[in-house]
Formats: sequence, C-alpha cells, structure tokens
Amino acid sequence: MPRPMPRAAANGLMRATEDVDLILAKEGLAPFKERSIGAGWLERFKGSKT
Repeated sequence: MPRPMPRAAANGLMRATEDVDLILAKEGLAPFKERSIGAGWLERFKGSKT
C-alpha cells in the first residue's frame, strides 16, 4: 500500500507530525481554545471537552 503524501504546515515546510497531544489543567482548556481554535487547531466537535 502506498504511503500518503506528507502535509505542509502553514509556513510551507513539511510537518513532522500529524497530531499533537496536550495535557492541560481543567482551568486551562477554555483559555487555550479561545486562543487556538481557528489558528491551526480544530475542535473535535462543538462543545467538546477534549
């Protein structure tokens, strides 16, 4: 089976990873989402807690 083509990041460079895992305190999730959703981060579904 052929390997999928690597995706380019916003700066045009090839991405080294497909996803990133973060560990946040409960209090940090809402501020993180406010700053990050739409700036390259996606919410799994509207109102998700992860």
